[in-house]
Amino acid sequence: MTYRGPLFFMVGKELTVLTDAFNLLTNEQLALFAKWSIRTEKDVLTLLKEGKFMAEQYGDTKEVMLEGTLPNCNLYGCILPDGSTHT
Repeated sequence: MTYRGPLFFMVGKELTVLTDAFNLLTNEQLALFAKWSIRTEKDVLTLLKEGKFMAEQYGDTKEVMLEGTLPNCNLYGCILPDGSTHT
């Protein structure tokens, strides 16, 4: 692991996305959050806030794996760069 850090941080009550980590998310990861947003009727920023996701570099690539509480099952797990989830 080369990099591990929060995907976002809170300033007061405001959610601020860390640009560097957020830009490393794959289209598959973003699509998964969009799907969860539709299913839960919550916006993506709310899902990110509730999940308290950490971004961790995945292998020797510039992709990140996300670790946090998954909105679909409320269990601690990860989201891999290909959009698959594991608990």
